[in-house]
Amino acid sequence: EAEHKFNYKFKGVVHSFTGNLQELQLCYYHGFSISLNGCGMKTEEQVKLIKEIDLKLMMVETDCPYCLIGPGYAGFKHIQKDYFKNAVPSDKFVKDCIVKRRNEPGSLSMVCDVIAKMKGMKSEDIMRICKENAEAMIKRE
Repeated sequence: EAEHKFNYKFKGVVHSFTGNLQELQLCYYHGFSISLNGCGMKTEEQVKLIKEIDLKLMMVETDCPYCLIGPGYAGFKHIQKDYFKNAVPSDKFVKDCIVKRRNEPGSLSMVCDVIAKMKGMKSEDIMRICKENAEAMIKRE
């Protein structure tokens, strides 16, 4: 991955990134990291752009209850397993089950699956790296 040179001290994270390559480069130029969720995986162009996002500057998020990767999204085909198999209706609570049609922390694995496919990595490694990046961001002064 290319090294990015910042003109400014780290400033924050771009929430729910859905931009293009030029916007990504502008974010880096201004010292921002990138956070992804299902909204940034709607189109083929967005999914392909994931290859360009520097892993050292990437995080994942839910934007709960929104931005779930839907069946009509380009990224959906890269999800590695059927996370919806045991999904429950929103009026029910079942431990360790995600809620149908609602993005929540349990859905982050889907986002990591898509990123992993684009980066040629394991989903677990993407999750670990993004977690480390988020923890490092919180610790920054």
